[in-house]
Amino acid sequence: MKKNAVLKMIVGVFCFSFFLFPTCLFAGDRDSAQERVVYSDSPIDNGAFGYDVSVYGKRAAVLSLDAASEFGVSSGGQISLFEYKNDIWDQTETLRPYEGDPNGGKVNTIDIYENAFVGGAPYANTDVISRSGVAFVYTNTNGAWEQTATLKASDGVTNSQFGKAVAICNGHIIVGSPTAPIDGGSGAGAAYIFSKDGMGAWHQSAKLTSDDLTEGDWFGHAVDIVGTTAVVGAYQKDSFKGAAYVFTYDGTQWVQSAKLIDDHADAKYQGVSVAISDDENIIALGSIFDGRRSGQTGAVIAFELDGTNWMQKARLMAGDPEADDWLGLSVSISDKNILAGAYQASESVERAGAAYLFEYDEAVSDWQQSFVFESNNPTSYEWFGRPVAYQGNHILMGATKNSDMAEMGGAAYFFSLPSSTGNDDTCFISSVMGYLPF
Repeated sequence: MKKNAVLKMIVGVFCFSFFLFPTCLFAGDRDSAQERVVYSDSPIDNGAFGYDVSVYGKRAAVLSLDAASEFGVSSGGQISLFEYKNDIWDQTETLRPYEGDPNGGKVNTIDIYENAFVGGAPYANTDVISRSGVAFVYTNTNGAWEQTATLKASDGVTNSQFGKAVAICNGHIIVGSPTAPIDGGSGAGAAYIFSKDGMGAWHQSAKLTSDDLTEGDWFGHAVDIVGTTAVVGAYQKDSFKGAAYVFTYDGTQWVQSAKLIDDHADAKYQGVSVAISDDENIIALGSIFDGRRSGQTGAVIAFELDGTNWMQKARLMAGDPEADDWLGLSVSISDKNILAGAYQASESVERAGAAYLFEYDEAVSDWQQSFVFESNNPTSYEWFGRPVAYQGNHILMGATKNSDMAEMGGAAYFFSLPSSTGNDDTCFISSVMGYLPF
C-alpha cells in the first residue's frame, strides 16, 4: 500500500442520492468539480457495469457485460446512456443490442460522439461467418436512440475479432480487428475505417495494416481517430514490446506516417491503449508492463508532432509507483492533459485501482501529475480506473468490480466542472477496448 502519495486525494461520496460536491482537482479548476457515482439499473453479480465508458459533450455511455433481465441474465451486454442536465448526470436510456441472441453476441467496447455512438461485438456472428465480429451504430434522433448501421469487415473471417476496439469522430469510425490473419498467419491484425456519406450512410473507406505486420502483433487491439489522424496499437509486436502506428488522410487515402515506440529495453505492452489529442498534435500510448521503476508499474508514453515528425516527449509514471500497478491500461486526452488508469494500483487499499491526471504545463512544455482519483470507498481488486474517459469538463471512470449494489456488479464515477471552462467539441477514445488475455 502506498503511504506517501503527496498529491493523493481520496474522493468521497456521503449521501444517499449518490452525488455531492467535493473539492476535487482537474484541468484548471481546483475547487468546483462535482462527483456522481452511478450503478446499473439492472444490477447483477459479476455484471461488470463500467467495463467500458465514454463521454462527449453532455452525453455519456457506460457498458456492462451482463445485466438482470426478463430472460434472467442478459449476457449480450447493456449500454446505459446518460445526459448532463442542470449540472447533474441522469440516465436517459438503456440499450441491449444482443439480449437473447442465440449466437452469443456480446458488446465489449463503446465510443460516443455528438448524437451517435458505436459499439463493438468482436465475437458476434456475421452472415455465414462465425465469430467474425461486428460493430453497430446508434443515432439519437428527437431524443430517441435507434440502431442505424451494422458495420462488418469486407474480408472478415472466423475469429478475427472485428469490433475489439472502436472510435468515432467527425464522420469517421475506426474498428480494430486484432486477430485478423495475414498470409495464413494468425493474430496479425487490421483496422478498418468507415466514413459517412452525404446521405448519412456508413461505408468502409479503408483497411489499415502496418508496413511491418507479422503474425501475433495484435494490430488493432486499441484504436483512436481524430480529424485526419488515426492511431492503431499493436501491443504484442516484437515479443510484447509493442508499438503504435499513425495513419494520416492525405485527401484521397489513409497512409502510414509513423511508427511510435519507446526503444528502452524495459518498455513492454506499448499500444495496449492509445489516444490522440484534440488538435491531433499529441498521441499517448499505454505501456502497462513498463518496469523501469519497480516491476510492472506501467507508464504512458507521450509523443508530439514536430512539423511532420512524431517525437517522444515524455514517459509519464505515477508519483509513487509499485509493481503490478499497470498504469496505462486505459488512457484519454483532453486538450493536452492526459488521464491514465491503473486498475491494480494500491493508493489507499491494496489493488483497489486508481486513475492519474497529468496536466500539461506550458511554461516547461511538460506534463506534471496533478491529481489521483480513487473510488469513494475503495476495496481490494475493485478495478477502479480500468476504463477512463476525459473530454472537456467531464471525466468518467469505471470501477468494474465494485460491489456496492451486487457482488462485482460494477460502478461508474463522473467528475464534472459546472462552469464552462473546457471545450466540449472534441473527440477522444476512452480506454483499452475489449478483453485482455490476463
